[in-house]
Amino acid sequence: MIETVWGMTDLELRLFTAMGQLALAAAVGYVALRQWLTARQQAATAKKKLKADLFDKRMGALAEVEDAVIEMLSDKVTHERALRIQRGARKFRYLFSEPAYQEANAIGQVTAQLAIIAPQLLEGTMDGDLRQSLVIRFRQLNDALGKDLLKLHETCAAELTLQE
Repeated sequence: MIETVWGMTDLELRLFTAMGQLALAAAVGYVALRQWLTARQQAATAKKKLKADLFDKRMGALAEVEDAVIEMLSDKVTHERALRIQRGARKFRYLFSEPAYQEANAIGQVTAQLAIIAPQLLEGTMDGDLRQSLVIRFRQLNDALGKDLLKLHETCAAELTLQE
């Protein structure tokens, strides 16, 4: 056998070289594993953040519509409130499912009709029969608005969750 550096034979030198390469490969594998685990954890965190952001946006859109409807039911019916509801309802198309969007859109249409009828009722120049029919229609729409808001809550409830 031929002795080489530090008194090792050629076979021993090859053995230590191979062991060094194996140790280096194991270290590279460990680093790759840690990177993969970190990437998985970051993906899970990003998914949770996306879900939380979507929840916040959905809750904001629902609150915007709900607040304006409650103001309209408890206070004065105005075109501005009807427009606020319609603007909020448009957000439902991108944040909620199609049934929730349809419910919000229906609420927007009812409030638009209420906003048209309310000023007419305040005028004192119309005859009694027309006024009576407008009052009946106003009450029907007002009742429908409350029921539609409840339906909207039921429709949106499944989508307003942070669970997977």
